[in-house]
Amino acid sequence: MAKLITQTRLRKALRKVSAPQTGWLDVFDAIVGRADGTVRTSVPGVIYVRNVLNGQVLAVYNTTGPLRATTQVEVGQRVDMPGFWQVKGVKQVFPAGSGTSAGDEIGFHAPQHQFPGGADIGWWDRKQILTLTVLVSDGAGFIVQVYGGVIRTGDTYVKVASQTFDLSAYVVSAGAVFVNIEADESGVLSAHVGTNFGAPIIASATDIPVPTSGNVLIAAVLMYELQAALTNEDILIPWTIERGGVGAQIFSATAKSSIVDADLFGIWDSVSGRLRSVLWSVIKSVLKTYFDTLYSTFTQESVEDIVGGMVSGNTETGITVTYDDTAGKLNFVATVLEPLTNGDPVTPELVFDGNGDVIMVYV
Repeated sequence: MAKLITQTRLRKALRKVSAPQTGWLDVFDAIVGRADGTVRTSVPGVIYVRNVLNGQVLAVYNTTGPLRATTQVEVGQRVDMPGFWQVKGVKQVFPAGSGTSAGDEIGFHAPQHQFPGGADIGWWDRKQILTLTVLVSDGAGFIVQVYGGVIRTGDTYVKVASQTFDLSAYVVSAGAVFVNIEADESGVLSAHVGTNFGAPIIASATDIPVPTSGNVLIAAVLMYELQAALTNEDILIPWTIERGGVGAQIFSATAKSSIVDADLFGIWDSVSGRLRSVLWSVIKSVLKTYFDTLYSTFTQESVEDIVGGMVSGNTETGITVTYDDTAGKLNFVATVLEPLTNGDPVTPELVFDGNGDVIMVYV
């Protein structure tokens, strides 16, 4: 009988040892922070605590308690993580359960970082959003990593592929410049070097070059004298990824000395409420139709024919002939300055007075 009992106890002990171990070991009470109130260590997630029994200061991992000095906590080691000291929980008693009201010391994790009511709001940098951001890949080699995305160019969208971009060719020996990384209407990247402005300390947004006509600014990279390597602080990422304004693009575009019918002009369509283009040939046609209602379509030759018919064969001296187009396009006075002899027909010669109003006829 004694042998049977001994075997049963042995089996139970072996099962207990072989079973997965859970829970905590060596738990003790502690107070958050050093005596001078310092809570955080130089290691993210690790804080200082003091053992309430002997005042010993320890650095322990914390995922549960608030970072407030004098908070009472329990510290221990998880059975499955021996040697890893961490905060087990907070010993203070709160009026409501953790995370259920604004008065809780330990709230749900996400609301602590959310605007506008979070107690620990994260002020994010544009570089933390990987889509269409640029980060250093090889600082000493002046190579950056461009993370791809979709951009709008005109009325369409194009994809910019993720890729590395080499800026080593734009290292400056003196002064400082911004080098734009721009994408064209096909999503192809290129560099656009700005004007040297002297020194990084006086850099301003106005020193960033206006994007090349039709291009989209992805990032502006600061390059300066004695720059040993690129850092992420040298890279500026715009919050709005789009092409520069129309005015800026016109200003930076290459000038053209003549206009042909196939050239396009930008207009605002009052019907659709959108930016549209129009051919120069269309503009000319519209203008001709309009101005034909205001000005005469007669040529000088046709006017000479009209006046000649009026005064031909006249023998009177100093005769004056007037003509008024019924459409109101033409109004002129024709004067015979020399007397006619023998009734010979007159072949008029016209001279305009410069204002386009009076025509003199010499015979």
